[in-house]
Amino acid sequence: MDNIISTDFITKFFSGSSLTAFFIKAFSIVFSLLFITYAVVTYKQVQEMVRTLKNARNSKIIFITFIQIIIGLLLLLFAILFI
Repeated sequence: MDNIISTDFITKFFSGSSLTAFFIKAFSIVFSLLFITYAVVTYKQVQEMVRTLKNARNSKIIFITFIQIIIGLLLLLFAILFI
């Protein structure tokens, strides 16, 4: 047994492609979390607006903001699993 951690693993981990892939994955996950936060805040604001203003298009606006939350969750799932 030469080394518990082989030098191939260390060079592969600190190589440009592996390090670049790590930063891309980290950025994707952070961006997804920020987008989900934005979508939830927007959803809460729309709910407050619906309580204040009565309009025929309220259900469409709520639906769009809910779809935005779903897209954010799918984006996070994609960032964790596939990138």
